[in-house]
Amino acid sequence: MIPFIRYMTRYYARSYQYVAPLLFFLATILIVFSTRSSDVLGTYSFGAMWVFLVSAWLAYGYTRVEHGTQQQITVLKMRGIQKYLRAKLVFISFVAVVVACGSVVYPLIAHTFIAPVAGGDLLVEFVETMSFALIGVGIGMFFNETFFPKKSTAIIGLVFVCLISVIGEQTGAKLPSFLQWLVWVVTPVSHTVYVVQQWESFGGLDHVVSLTWSFVYALIVMTWYTKLSQRRLFH
Repeated sequence: MIPFIRYMTRYYARSYQYVAPLLFFLATILIVFSTRSSDVLGTYSFGAMWVFLVSAWLAYGYTRVEHGTQQQITVLKMRGIQKYLRAKLVFISFVAVVVACGSVVYPLIAHTFIAPVAGGDLLVEFVETMSFALIGVGIGMFFNETFFPKKSTAIIGLVFVCLISVIGEQTGAKLPSFLQWLVWVVTPVSHTVYVVQQWESFGGLDHVVSLTWSFVYALIVMTWYTKLSQRRLFH
């Protein structure tokens, strides 16, 4: 695993696939956290949503770093497709988590909030932002050349899924009550943002379920990606 991480760090650094999403991320957090605010959870949660989008973009670019022949060589060195896919997820997840940490730490350094941030609020936002980063990675990894050979199709599909993820809560509210659970299945991002931004309006169980489901969802998506990719890679 460690040799792979070193190899991929050098390979990824030379690809420059990360430049555009990271520049976008820097611009976004500078704008989102530029105004002093007293709404800690609301502001942080809005920033977490952008972390999700940037993480999906990073993961998408990462899937296209290695060409087919290089992938085959790497799989042979890793001694298995499953180990290779898991190592890829670990690497890009680490990159996304670093981005998420930046989103959590920057407002504290920039003194964005009028009052000191309570430890409980910081913990909530840390959990939310990290889970959104991992969800973004899981979704972005699906739009690779194996599943979407045409780049244009992959981009359109990724943009569509990200859009649904962001506006899912508003769309779900228009559905009949017996279908509103679909919002949680499609993506928990928008609903979790809604719960966190309206924190006082929800009970403790809603808080725990929303934040926990985000991590569980990320794990399910990554597991699904690994299982499907094992069957499709090189076929």
